[in-house]
Amino acid sequence: MNIYSTDLEDLWEGTGDVTVTCRADCNPRCDRYQIYHDGRVLSYTNVTSITKDRKSSGKYSCGAYDIKSRRYVRSAEVDIDIKYGPSNVKLNSSSDLTDLWEGTGDVTVTCRADCNPRCDRYRIYHDERVLSYTNVTSITKDRKSSGKYSCGAYDIKSRRYVRSAEVDIDIKYGPSNVKLNSSSDLTDLWEGRGYVTVTCRADCNPRCDRYQIYHDGRVLSYTNVTSITKDRKSSGKYSCGAYDIKSRRYVRSAEVDIDIKYGPSNAVMYSSSDLDDLWEGREYVNLTCRADCNPRCDRYQITGPYLSHTNEISIKKDRKNSGKYKCWAYDVKLTRYVRSAEVDIDIKSKESRARTHDTDVGIDLSSNNSETTSTEKEYRPRNVSIYSLSDLDDLWEGRGYVTLTCRADCNPRCDKYQIYHEGQVISNAGVTSMEQDRKHSGIYSCGAYDVKSGEYVRSAKVDIDIKLLQIVPDFLKPSEVFNAVLEALPTRPFVETFIVDVEFGMKFHWCQAMETYPSNFMKREATHRYLKQLMALPFLPNIPVTFQTLKERDNTAPLQSLTVNKDGMVYVEIDFNDMPSTGKSIIQGAENRTQYVDIDLIKNLDSKSDDEKNQTSKQNGKE
Repeated sequence: MNIYSTDLEDLWEGTGDVTVTCRADCNPRCDRYQIYHDGRVLSYTNVTSITKDRKSSGKYSCGAYDIKSRRYVRSAEVDIDIKYGPSNVKLNSSSDLTDLWEGTGDVTVTCRADCNPRCDRYRIYHDERVLSYTNVTSITKDRKSSGKYSCGAYDIKSRRYVRSAEVDIDIKYGPSNVKLNSSSDLTDLWEGRGYVTVTCRADCNPRCDRYQIYHDGRVLSYTNVTSITKDRKSSGKYSCGAYDIKSRRYVRSAEVDIDIKYGPSNAVMYSSSDLDDLWEGREYVNLTCRADCNPRCDRYQITGPYLSHTNEISIKKDRKNSGKYKCWAYDVKLTRYVRSAEVDIDIKSKESRARTHDTDVGIDLSSNNSETTSTEKEYRPRNVSIYSLSDLDDLWEGRGYVTLTCRADCNPRCDKYQIYHEGQVISNAGVTSMEQDRKHSGIYSCGAYDVKSGEYVRSAKVDIDIKLLQIVPDFLKPSEVFNAVLEALPTRPFVETFIVDVEFGMKFHWCQAMETYPSNFMKREATHRYLKQLMALPFLPNIPVTFQTLKERDNTAPLQSLTVNKDGMVYVEIDFNDMPSTGKSIIQGAENRTQYVDIDLIKNLDSKSDDEKNQTSKQNGKE
């Protein structure tokens, strides 16, 4: 007797059934049959069907029974193996994945899968990248090993590939890469309102438990964020530390220099000598101006009877140099300056020193044994002059400051000084500083006053002329060029060439108004206004009509002297056709060009013309 079925060697899980039949040699035919699966009755017939499922795999047998002979016979067992591809793929670990800390040792991960027959290939992935082509691998206990792990199993015959679910492996570690960051640019912090926020950042897993921020080695905050005021006291070295309780690890950051800059303050004058005991002689007194500046102050100035544009000055021990000295410290970026308190320097005369010495030793210098007189001769202000360390013949607009000092020989020292500009008092001190600007040009003088004698003495007048240092930038529009020329005319000594960059599609109008320019032009206000109107022509809407009106006014000798050609003033219109710019300037006829203007602009304009002055003088004579 045997159990019979189709090919049992290559059964794969899937749809369909497997039919098994129990056959026996009986005569007469057997009365009863039983089919068994793993020792349990599966069917009471000689034929049954089993599904192609892995659960159907096992040992099958059958039995036949004859009632008359009362004989029951069992068949031999038959193995039926239902094959299947990979399933139930899982990634397992040899360690507790909830408490892995960075350090020595490894973590073993294994890929397990249910395959029949055994799976042919495996892969283990770390963050979707293949880590291993086997089902077992070891990973180091390093923060770089943290991530999502999974694996896959493959069967060649079924051509089935199955991936496992992802497993998070988190390697914990104590603080590292501790840094102190700032919300502001630490290279350009200036004292004032507002705050600078500093933050301590650390690489911790899990998050660090404690932080500390230090200022010059002292704890400033027990949190990872703090704000510091923009004050010079906040300058210093900052650092921070991060701590993790479980790893018991504490790491400090590198130090960061925070430098709060500030303008000058606390200006003080220092002297190398005892200022209470200064006597005339060949020696010098050294004065130094010190100020609290961060960064270092850009400019210093010491003022008094003697002047210096540095923070140091050496004063000869001469009574003329006696007076009140003070200093200024200046910061260019903040445009801020601070002034020190005045230092009174009194240099005593040799005669006074001799009389004091004779009185001290008890010598009677009088012939009639009268008392010795210890006061020297007093005199009113004399030798009053206005003085400057700058070269007054070489002053140009925009080149710093000019300091003027009023000096006078007084005994006792003069009580009051005044400095005048065009007859108006501009300073009631012995010194004044002004920016090199054209508006400060003019006649300057000063006066010294002595209360006791009631004498007030004025100095000689000094003419200060601050010239225009004109710089015409490149690529200006024509209107900007000529506006700049118009502004420059009263002071620029010589105008030779106009350079005009004209873009394509543009029309530019200009008039040949001047060929020879008389040197006495600057004395005539009417002529000056006429010339400015001529130069404004290019910017008017109806140039020919306006030009003709101006030409009709050319009826006086000064105006006619502007041109000497037979046609008088000539209007010329130049059209520039639209064409691509080549980037280069081309002047037609540049080789034979005529220099139209030769202007003497050194002299100042009078408020009235010569004709107006003559009429005024005649009227005054009649009165």
